[in-house]
Amino acid sequence: DHTSTMVIAHWPGRKSEFIADHARTAEFTPALGRWITADRYFEITAHPYHQERLSANEFKPDFLNQSVASAGIDPISSVTRFHHLASNLRQAQALHILLDQVQALTRATNPSATASENSHSKNETFTEKANSEINELWEAIDKQIQQPSGLSKRDSEALANRVRNSANQGLQQMATLITAGSKGSDQGVMVVNTSLVSRRLHWSAPMGLVATESSQSLYAQLAVGSNVRSVLDMPPCGYLWSAQTDSAQAPRGRLPRSANLASADATLGNEFMEVQIDRTSGHLKALHVPKKRGNRLSSQLSMFDPRGAGTSEKPYSVMKATQVQMGQSSPIYGEVSATGGLWFEREKVAEFQIVYQLWRGSRVLYLNIDLDVKRKLLDDPWNSYLALRTAFASDSAVLMGTVGGSRQTLPRGRFISPSYIEIDEVDHRTTLLLGGLPYHRRYTERFLDSLLVVKGETTSSFRIGLGIDLPEPTIAAETFLEQPLKMEGVPGLPRSGAVNWFFVAEPPQALVQLQSTLLDPSGRVRGVRLLVREVAGKLTSSRIRCLRDVGEAYRSDHQGKNVGKLTVEQDAVLITLSANEQCLVDIIWQSNNSVA
Repeated sequence: DHTSTMVIAHWPGRKSEFIADHARTAEFTPALGRWITADRYFEITAHPYHQERLSANEFKPDFLNQSVASAGIDPISSVTRFHHLASNLRQAQALHILLDQVQALTRATNPSATASENSHSKNETFTEKANSEINELWEAIDKQIQQPSGLSKRDSEALANRVRNSANQGLQQMATLITAGSKGSDQGVMVVNTSLVSRRLHWSAPMGLVATESSQSLYAQLAVGSNVRSVLDMPPCGYLWSAQTDSAQAPRGRLPRSANLASADATLGNEFMEVQIDRTSGHLKALHVPKKRGNRLSSQLSMFDPRGAGTSEKPYSVMKATQVQMGQSSPIYGEVSATGGLWFEREKVAEFQIVYQLWRGSRVLYLNIDLDVKRKLLDDPWNSYLALRTAFASDSAVLMGTVGGSRQTLPRGRFISPSYIEIDEVDHRTTLLLGGLPYHRRYTERFLDSLLVVKGETTSSFRIGLGIDLPEPTIAAETFLEQPLKMEGVPGLPRSGAVNWFFVAEPPQALVQLQSTLLDPSGRVRGVRLLVREVAGKLTSSRIRCLRDVGEAYRSDHQGKNVGKLTVEQDAVLITLSANEQCLVDIIWQSNNSVA
């Protein structure tokens, strides 16, 4: 649909010996095009970019076939490892940027604390070293994923250790900074949330949280055996500090005194969902929402193989469970495990174990899958694979996902969506949180195959989430990959309180990430750069509140040039984003709050 065009300009005093030949050829054949003036050209040709509306359907990448054909190792999990590493590195990067900003604000509000220092060398040295290391890690991760073999397990583990060390260093610095001058002697735990939206975290640890100063943040807590399970509501882009206690003294929070989450009949349930596990096959038989009729979806493991049981009539294997049993069950946490095999009639082609996990206060059901493939898969990865097969009720459901950083309608057939797939059935939405699993196929109108194992794949463990009516799936998919940034043994109650935030993005339709610290020519902190993305696929106005008053803010290009001033209201920046727009925002602190 595009017109191939060559622009020819005549310069005074010069000529080309080939122009006459070209003009003469054009008189006999259009093979080399036809001559036309610039005015006439724009009169008779349309502007392609005014009519093009490219979607995910227009692009058919063939990365999976290429990876398998080149005998690459881990065609699927190498991509998954990249997404996990990138997510953890973004956390570490955001943590160091927060550290810069909090340290600069501390010096701005308490200049006498640093009067004896000759310069800001401590902060500058730490910032420079951390930024240099993080940039090296980004380059290493990008370089590895661009190789045909992808990101290997060995390289991934080495990079993961470096990312973890960088995050731990940032946590130590942050703990020292926010507890400086504290008169408390209690040892506690500090948890940091680098996302600009609030999060609900959960974990199991030997010690419980007291949370006397932050009781509203402790959603639920319960001693289970020798450990304490805690569910915590974190402020957006901030921290929470709490003293710790043994399991016997741990407060319960807002936890009901009954209603265990798992039952002996292989069911799970909390405030948001009721889940039934089939006792014969071990698959997720039904997922219901309280007070609403109808099954949301079902899912099972299946091998797709055109050989089937010797014929191509039934290319999908069948799940058969040898054991389905309730694991742990309490008012705060429940799990049901299923063990068995995948069968083509009398041939067992794989063994599986699925642990279904559900937490109090969570909209996400977690599926932890372990596989042992017995049958050798074929060279064609799209016609010989082992997948999680999801069935949903409506054949008119629309599948949405993130493609190239923007929210897109996903096509029927093969497609790539490593973050999430939202099943939109008009009156409700169910989301698969994929944790980096990239390759999928909508086999029919009501069935979705998410590929786990193809030829060359050595990874056997996978983690997938099923979300119920998530407020914003893109942000949920980002945080699904993250690990809690938690440090034990932090002394004293911070001077700024047990709970505090640094940045807030409202509403959550805008995904805001800390990009870098802005420094003046002398190396002092003067502002912060944010990456802002619209993730709901519609026009959105966002309000970004900051930890200090803002002098000015503007959209920026990647060279740091001002490309549009933004409205500022004291500590808030207002920005309007078109559908799927992303931009850099530079925020400069008010001059009377500049770092001394």
